[in-house]
Amino acid sequence: KISALKKDFYFGGEVFVDTNQYVSSDLLNGVLNYKVIQPAIKVIVNKDARNKLKFLEYKDEIVKKNIQIPEYFLYGNINTAGTQDTDRLFSMTINPEREFDRGNKYFDNYKNIRPDIYSNDAVNNVKILTAIQFLSKGTPEIYYGDEIGMWGCDDPFNRKPMIWDDIKDYAKETDGLAKYKD
Repeated sequence: KISALKKDFYFGGEVFVDTNQYVSSDLLNGVLNYKVIQPAIKVIVNKDARNKLKFLEYKDEIVKKNIQIPEYFLYGNINTAGTQDTDRLFSMTINPEREFDRGNKYFDNYKNIRPDIYSNDAVNNVKILTAIQFLSKGTPEIYYGDEIGMWGCDDPFNRKPMIWDDIKDYAKETDGLAKYKD
């Protein structure tokens, strides 16, 4: 149990399922809080009335989720929009109506192109989603490359190597992994 350890230790967990079981268990100080960005995507990105949340519905959903969790645990959460387990945040902005981290693969009619070429709203939508991530209770976490607009659908495209300013020539990107096979 955390309470039996030093007070200045922090134990965070990557939990995709219901986090409520960890709140009172004294096993973790916080979790990767994907639940900050999931409903925000429904407000900012989704277009279809069945999948879109109105802002007041979003507010009610966040309040309902947060009221169930003690404030100290909310502040211990790590608010993340994307990780090695999800499609890139930038790509989420042009792929509406998708369940968070489900069916976001290249072969599932996923728009796996540079988002700002596809939509004039993509950059602004990333800014809004990032602001929500940073202004929510907890600590924001940026998945490497999201700060410079890297894009890609789920595994393996979300795990491309970091783009560095001092490297000018990268291998031409392909639609698949064929170039890595013998």
